[in-house]
Amino acid sequence: MQNKTLIIFTKIPYPGTVKSRLLSAYSRKEAATIYAAMLSDTLLAAADLTEKSSSVAVEVYLANGRPQELQKQVLGHINAFCPADKKLRLANLLAQITYCHQKGENIGERMYQALFNSNANHRPAILIGCDCPGLTASYLRQAFISLEKHPTVLTPTLDNGYCLIGSVYAVQELFANIAWGTDTVLPDTIRNAQTAAIDLFLLPQLQDIDTPLDLANIKDIAEVSF
Repeated sequence: MQNKTLIIFTKIPYPGTVKSRLLSAYSRKEAATIYAAMLSDTLLAAADLTEKSSSVAVEVYLANGRPQELQKQVLGHINAFCPADKKLRLANLLAQITYCHQKGENIGERMYQALFNSNANHRPAILIGCDCPGLTASYLRQAFISLEKHPTVLTPTLDNGYCLIGSVYAVQELFANIAWGTDTVLPDTIRNAQTAAIDLFLLPQLQDIDTPLDLANIKDIAEVSF
C-alpha cells in the first residue's frame, strides 16, 4: 500500500528556459540537455526507490506545459547518449507516472501546496528538484526513515539553499518571507522553523548543479553516508 509520496518538481527542458546560470559556458540547447539528463537520473533513482519501497508513490509536479511534452523533450535530449535499456525504462516511467501542476506565486508557495496536498491525505511527503546527483535511491530511502522520527526534514546544499524538504504536516510559515534563489534561503528557513517551533531535522549536505563550476566539480562528489 502506497502511504508516502515522493514529489519531484521539474520544468519541461525547452532550450533557454532551464539552468540559465549554465549559459556562460554552454549553449541553450546544451543547458537543456544537461537538465534533461539530471531529470532522467532523478526519475531512475525514484524508480529504484519504489522497487524496494512499495509504500512510496511518485508524483511529478510540472511548472509548465503538458506531460506529453515533457516526455518528448526529455527523451529527445538524451537520445544521442542514453543506453537503450535506460531509454526504454525512462519512456515507460514518463508514460506511467502521476503528474500534477505546480500552483502558487513563488517557489515557496508551490512547494507548500504540493506538500500540503499529500499531508492532507495523511501521507508523509518528500519534495525534491532534479538537479542534485546526490539524491540517490539510498539517500531518499534514508530521508523517509528520518521523516518517521521528525515532522520536517531538509537537505542543505553547499550554496546555502536546500534540495530536499519533507514533512508529515506542512507548515506554511516555514516558507514565508524567503528571498528564493539567494544564499539566504537556508538560514531564513531555519529562522522560520525556530520562530514557528517546528522540529526541523537537517540531513547530510549535498551539492546541487547550478553553475559550470558545480558541473565541473560533480565528478568529485561521493554518495553521502547517514
